[in-house]
Amino acid sequence: MVRRIYSALPVVENDTPDIQHFLNACDNAFKHILKLHQPSHAVCVFEHYTSTWRHELYPPYKANRKPQPEAMLASFSQLRAILENHGISWLDVEGYEADDIIASIVHTTQAHDCQNLILSTDHLMAQLLDDKTQLYDHFNHKAIDHEVIFKRYGVRPDQLADYFALVGSNSVNVPGVAGVGAKTAATLLTGFDNCQALIDADELPVKAAKRLEGAEHTIYLYRALFTLRRDCPIGGNLKEWRVALCKNT
Repeated sequence: MVRRIYSALPVVENDTPDIQHFLNACDNAFKHILKLHQPSHAVCVFEHYTSTWRHELYPPYKANRKPQPEAMLASFSQLRAILENHGISWLDVEGYEADDIIASIVHTTQAHDCQNLILSTDHLMAQLLDDKTQLYDHFNHKAIDHEVIFKRYGVRPDQLADYFALVGSNSVNVPGVAGVGAKTAATLLTGFDNCQALIDADELPVKAAKRLEGAEHTIYLYRALFTLRRDCPIGGNLKEWRVALCKNT
């Protein structure tokens, strides 16, 4: 979310937005979020933007992306101070992406029968959807639910890792299985539920069988890349993540 706020600001010098403007925009966003959703607990997750377990598993992962803006990264200490001023905790875990950290937080809080609201535009986060976890697009002011995911991809949220293992994603530099497009992947997952069932199937449609032939290892690898980890060493506890009562919120 912070990265998107940064990218939306007008450039003032050297292709860089005014950092104070950026910090003010984040401050206002945090105020709005707390007022709108009124959470009892809140955690803002950061990334180290260094190598993660996914890069170790698949070195080309995200190799097509530009580095994060240095000016934005340099402002993170100020940004964290703003979060703390609003009573919001922050968390990062070296070697893991923000999505995995969020998934691990959800896994932890569910053990305490908590309701979770994830603010993200990343549809892969929908893997976490259930009766206790919701996903919300802060910028378009709408929930990303089962219906949204099915309408967009033709699969259930819990099938997204399987879907992207087959079709790939340019945004993270993962090509998917050659010859398998969105419609084919959705059709296969409607009939076989997941990639393991596809691999284990005695019979497949002729075209699909030809495209998947010899791709078992690739499918397992890509599915691992698109699956959210829920075992990050996040530390902390619910008491530490409670929103502090601050006069500035």
